[in-house]
Amino acid sequence: MTAFTRLVILAAFCLCSPASSFADVDDALQAYRAGDFAKARDLLLPLAKAGNSRAQFILGDMSYLGQGVPKDLAVARTYYQAAAEAGLAVAQINIGTMLNEGEGGPQDSAAAFTWFERAAMQSNALAQYKVGACYYEGTCAAQNLPEALKWFKAAAGNGFAAAQYRLYWQYAHAQGTERRMNLALFWLHAAAERDMGRAQFALGFLYGSGTDLPQDWAKAAAWYESAARNGVAEACANLAVMHANGVGTEPDLVRGLMWMTIAAAAPERATQASPTQFSAQRDLLFQRVSAGQASEAAKLANEWMHAHWPSASTAR
Repeated sequence: MTAFTRLVILAAFCLCSPASSFADVDDALQAYRAGDFAKARDLLLPLAKAGNSRAQFILGDMSYLGQGVPKDLAVARTYYQAAAEAGLAVAQINIGTMLNEGEGGPQDSAAAFTWFERAAMQSNALAQYKVGACYYEGTCAAQNLPEALKWFKAAAGNGFAAAQYRLYWQYAHAQGTERRMNLALFWLHAAAERDMGRAQFALGFLYGSGTDLPQDWAKAAAWYESAARNGVAEACANLAVMHANGVGTEPDLVRGLMWMTIAAAAPERATQASPTQFSAQRDLLFQRVSAGQASEAAKLANEWMHAHWPSASTAR
């Protein structure tokens, strides 16, 4: 399972459980959050044996990550299965994901889909998105774009940004529905406002190209900068081109080189662009500036990356 999936699931568990239902595991949760995994384990084991689904779920997490107990995916799968059978939606998502990826036991996409559906029927947004993705991609279930649209709508209505972006894509490209750009743009804006980098990049592109939206370079730059903060390399590269060539702004080679340097180090991709492509474009810009300008661009790039991506490598 990806770290992203696990973080979303843990947050959902902590926020959605009524106080009365997890009162017995409250001390264990406090210990878990404090990093005292041994205490959490000792408190949770008897509760899990007694059938407490939340205790089983947390022990599944601990077994999956090796926190206070040996890392053991098969044991994690057993705990998640028990909690899932008790009806805990987040455990149903976890066991579904493990079944789909063959973690801790045999791979079983059909069973995974069943668990995703059960969680989705409880209005869990992540599960609704996963069901939609199964239908869209033809994994776990036969491809069915109208069904994918239905489940993405459910997840999008629950505020799930990735589903909102998928709705934009399906409406814009007439996948499982007629082309409806008004709805496509509505959902694209919704995903961008929820800080999804890929959606922000798409809005920047639409405003910059004047495709389906009135051309507006100021809005294009603003959305590209938002996407850049979320690590989208293409947004940084497009800002570099705008500054270097004076598109929608005054020409500024230093800013252009700064942004292309950042693009070469960006951790995310909105398309299949290669990191080497941005490195090559950075080197071309490097040849167009003086040594002093290159030094200033590197300084600006490092300052920006330190502020927004603390783990990024230092620019040359």
